[in-house]
Amino acid sequence: MSALEARVAIVTGAGSGIGRIASQAFAAQGWRVAAIDRDELGLAATALHAERIIPIVADVTEDPKALLDEVIEKVGTP
Repeated sequence: MSALEARVAIVTGAGSGIGRIASQAFAAQGWRVAAIDRDELGLAATALHAERIIPIVADVTEDPKALLDEVIEKVGTP
């Protein structure tokens, strides 16, 4: 795995707007992206045709520790 392939971005609010654009831009540059939002349909649209984007439906204010554990489980660590 190259250094670029090992990079992981965590993007909140990834279901729309700037979060969606950031997620897709990171993925286009070869990053693995943990795309987080409460909007499941929005996340699905963000991750459409982008295998490097891993959608995670969650509210970041509820349990940040559990969310970070889920990100590590699904996306891994660099």
